[in-house]
Amino acid sequence: MQRALIGFAAAALSLVVSPAQAAEWIADPDASKIGFVYERAGGAAEGAFTRFAGGGRFDPARPEEAELRLAIETRSIELGTLIESAFATSAEWFDSGQHPEAIYELITLTPLGEDRFEAFGTLSIKGRTRSLRSEITLSITEVASGGQAMAMGALTVNRRAFGLGIGPVSAFVTIGDQVTVNFALAAAVAEGASEPNTAATSDE
Repeated sequence: MQRALIGFAAAALSLVVSPAQAAEWIADPDASKIGFVYERAGGAAEGAFTRFAGGGRFDPARPEEAELRLAIETRSIELGTLIESAFATSAEWFDSGQHPEAIYELITLTPLGEDRFEAFGTLSIKGRTRSLRSEITLSITEVASGGQAMAMGALTVNRRAFGLGIGPVSAFVTIGDQVTVNFALAAAVAEGASEPNTAATSDE
């Protein structure tokens, strides 16, 4: 379900510094939002994940070498009521006791022009890993200006691909297979990332 969460992060956590230097970026959950929309009996419903952590590196001259790992706490899911949220963490859904995190890892980042990128990576939920692509729009300030980044986008995934909502109890719950994830993911430059690497020298 978080494939979004996920593809988008690819950029927010790995962004621009200068033409000659890669920087390390850290996710800022307090300034981010990872939400989703799904169909259930009675119409559309919304949910969100409130806790995640991650970081990555990005060299604007080599976007295909960008790195990112994002871990989302499945127990942080919010569906509007305590009962619904607790059910979503049960064994038939995210099985948070055995699988406390959903993991996204970026494989490559491809420029699409202006502030758009295509992120290609893998998402792992409940021991199932799937490849995914998502388009993201980036807003970035350079490290020298404070190093802030925001990635925004949306995508639709099939929950059944990750074994979500499959079981005897869930059979009596009317939930659509397709989930649309919407995200606004913020990141900040890691402390010291703007400092250039210098080689040690000695007087002869």
